[in-house]
Amino acid sequence: MTEHAYRPVCPADSLAEGQVAPHYLDDLHLRVAIARVGGTVYAFRDMVSGAPLSSGLLRGTRLMSHVDGTWYELSTGAPVDGPDNPALETYPARESRGLIEIAVPG
Repeated sequence: MTEHAYRPVCPADSLAEGQVAPHYLDDLHLRVAIARVGGTVYAFRDMVSGAPLSSGLLRGTRLMSHVDGTWYELSTGAPVDGPDNPALETYPARESRGLIEIAVPG
């Protein structure tokens, strides 16, 4: 796996526990979503089947697509229930110096 530099996305205190929020990375023309579950932050490509996954239902570390009902495990991106969809594209995420940072190719 290629190493990518971490980049700040939002203030850490702007994402509450159990919340999923979309963010647009202008320079990459990429919409990502960030979720906080159990004090851990997860990042993944937000658009799935032409719709934002960030508007889906979050239960623990699983997120359900409101388009087709697929449940995804955020720690791996793997679909765990529902239609036979490909895995989510996930990105390393961390909190550092009061910011949420993610590492995306670009």
